[in-house]
Amino acid sequence: MATFLVVFAWRGAPSLSGWEYKDVIGILLTTVTVVVAGLALFLGLAAVWGYQKISEEASKDAIKAMQLYLRSDEFFGIVSSIVSDRMKGDMQAILASRVITEEIDGAPPSPDEPWVE
Repeated sequence: MATFLVVFAWRGAPSLSGWEYKDVIGILLTTVTVVVAGLALFLGLAAVWGYQKISEEASKDAIKAMQLYLRSDEFFGIVSSIVSDRMKGDMQAILASRVITEEIDGAPPSPDEPWVE
């Protein structure tokens, strides 16, 4: 609209002597194009700003949710189960490596004989 007013003030009021309808239509279409381009630029900047804000808030919410989950009883149960299974497996491996499995004096051990150290 400002463009139209500037051109209108520079060239004067439309009259039959200096203006034709194609000139007025050209100025109006140019004005509309400039307004639409400005609006597109504004919406583009608003979209970028909005995306950054949404991304920021989503990150904050994700961090809060993860902190709550890490403090929950469900997470502690899962971790303790994994740790106890791992410890049981490690202890079984340690005990299995220390148990005597070889024959003593060339004879296999009898299950009925008492174990002597």
